[in-house]
Amino acid sequence: MMTGSRIADIHAYFFNENNLPSNDEIVKCYEDNRLIIDSANVDSQSYEQVLRIKCEYCYALNELKQYKKALSNIIEVEPMFSTIYSTEDSKFGNAFYIKLIWNRMLSNFHNYDYANCVYDIKNLLKYFPENVIYQKWDLVIKSKIRRGKFINGFYKLLKIK
Repeated sequence: MMTGSRIADIHAYFFNENNLPSNDEIVKCYEDNRLIIDSANVDSQSYEQVLRIKCEYCYALNELKQYKKALSNIIEVEPMFSTIYSTEDSKFGNAFYIKLIWNRMLSNFHNYDYANCVYDIKNLLKYFPENVIYQKWDLVIKSKIRRGKFINGFYKLLKIK
C-alpha cells in the first residue's frame, strides 16, 4: 500500500506548519504526483487527506490567478464532499468546503460568469449572513450584472437605429 503512505507524505508536505509551501510549490508538487493522488485506493483517513490535497491545489491555482484551471479542478473536487457529508448543512460545517465554494465564486467572477457567482455567494450568505466580506461581494456581483444588462441594452438600442 505504497500509495497510502505517499498520500500521507504529500499531505504532510502541504500542511507542514513549520514550513508551509508556496502556491507555486503546491501546484508543482500536485502536478508531479497527480497520478498517485488521482489513482489512490483510499481508506477513510486517506480519503480526507486526498480531499484536502485537492482543495489546497485549487486554492493555490486561484491565488496564482489560474482561474479557468482552478475552476475545472473545483468542479471535479466539489462532489467528493458528498461522499463524506450527506447534507448541504454538514458540508458548510467543513472549512475546506467553505473555502472551495469561495474559490469557485472567485474563479467564476474572474471568468466573467456572474450568474454562477450569484449561486455561490447566496449559499455563503445563507450560512454566514453576518460575514461582511460575503455581503460586499454580493453587492459587487449584483452591480456587475446590472451594469452588464445596461450595456447590453444600450448596444441593442444602437443596432436598432
